[in-house]
Amino acid sequence: MKKVFTKVMDHTVDIGSQLEEYVLDNWVAQEDLLILGFVYSCNLQLAAENDGLAWGIMDLTQSSAMGKDGSLGLVGFNEYWNTAPAFGVVNPAQGSIFYAAGKEVSLTEGDELSLLTRVAGKTAGMSRWNVNFVIYYTKARGR
Repeated sequence: MKKVFTKVMDHTVDIGSQLEEYVLDNWVAQEDLLILGFVYSCNLQLAAENDGLAWGIMDLTQSSAMGKDGSLGLVGFNEYWNTAPAFGVVNPAQGSIFYAAGKEVSLTEGDELSLLTRVAGKTAGMSRWNVNFVIYYTKARGR
């Protein structure tokens, strides 16, 4: 049986009123690896508390562009807020994606795995989210 390793990508993402797209994290394989899957959570830390909405999409990918070939999974989350009448809706994201035996995603030495981020809001406030991805992998050769 092969040993299972983890790579953690844990960040805080602030969502204001502008559309932003950027690389939140980047991991370069130092040897040949097999990605078994990943667990993710995107949870609200600080509500905007102003009328409007804030949303985000995370893409764990081998590509340099969001939603293109090489994506291991897209994860979305959002928050809606209104003061009169008062209500708030938060849609966090938690889950996992694991690949069947023999269907693992291979990364060869020097390949990159990136966590791409696209966020936007329509509010005078700032919405703050904690984004956490834990990637499970084994070494392609040996134990």
